[in-house]
Amino acid sequence: MDFLLRPIGGGDSGSSSVTVLKPQPSLVIKSKIVNVDDRPRNLPSLEADRKVFINLCHDDNAPKPDIPFDANIVYPMIMNNKWEIPIVTSSFRVDHDKKGQECYVVDCCVNSECLEWIAKDYQLKDILVEWCLEAAELRETVEISRDSIAFPKMKKKGDSIPDLEVFSEELDNNYMNDMIEKDSNSEPTSILKARRDLLIQEEEMSIDNSPLGEQLPPLFPGQTTRKKSLIEEIDDLSIQEKPKPSEKVRKSPISYDVTMRKVTTSDKFKLRIDIKIEPVESSLDLNLSYDSTNNDLVLRNLNIHICEEKILKIPLPNIFDRNKVLNNADIYFVKNKKTVTILI
Repeated sequence: MDFLLRPIGGGDSGSSSVTVLKPQPSLVIKSKIVNVDDRPRNLPSLEADRKVFINLCHDDNAPKPDIPFDANIVYPMIMNNKWEIPIVTSSFRVDHDKKGQECYVVDCCVNSECLEWIAKDYQLKDILVEWCLEAAELRETVEISRDSIAFPKMKKKGDSIPDLEVFSEELDNNYMNDMIEKDSNSEPTSILKARRDLLIQEEEMSIDNSPLGEQLPPLFPGQTTRKKSLIEEIDDLSIQEKPKPSEKVRKSPISYDVTMRKVTTSDKFKLRIDIKIEPVESSLDLNLSYDSTNNDLVLRNLNIHICEEKILKIPLPNIFDRNKVLNNADIYFVKNKKTVTILI
């Protein structure tokens, strides 16, 4: 997203060749600025709490990823910061909302083929929306609210979208090499944060062959206690030295793999969440709770005698009654797949 650009007529480009982008409107992302404290003083001043409209637009000449979108290939790369859609971002300009109050408008232009990808994959659309917000924040050194995101029924904000000039040498840069050098230890929640106002529309929900409720114990922690046999079978009778007090027992890291999808086959539930967990043996190793203040599901592992403690927070869309989220949910643990399934 580090492409040098300027509006048409913005000055002499010197000896560098320039590619002109003629952005075509697609959709509008609406939010508001919540912080401008870090904005350099030599830039035009911006005011916090003002609305900001992001025009997501496209052009055939805009850069695109070297690897075409394939969900099975791309999503693991996204989780490791090794794939993204390049975004050419304009500077902020002043406009007015329906009430006549001043607001800001910014254009985020991507390759036209990328718009075809997000039309077919709503999860990628969610991620691209978050990338657009980040691109606008990076370019203007501001902070944009994630809690006030809306999608007005318009293709563009403003009478027209100005043409943009991009230095051609920037289009030839291999941005993938730069991304690979970045820290790849990112958590899944960094992407899930963009999913508050968009539900993932995927294939119809299908529960595994085994009937729910008969073979799958519900995940309600605290109802039973772990039993341990008083007599233990020993194959090797050799005496082993106890670890020295100064030696620390190395615990295994625990991993969560989260997928979300919209439920289309039931009137009772709207969202299905699957969490694959490694390593875990039973539902007694887990604790699930709900944070009504932040609208998050909170999952933590209890097997801290062999694993490091790790807390997973899953932001939920703002469509549920916060007082009844877990009361109206069905929660199952599929032991052979080590997966928690939550239906809300």
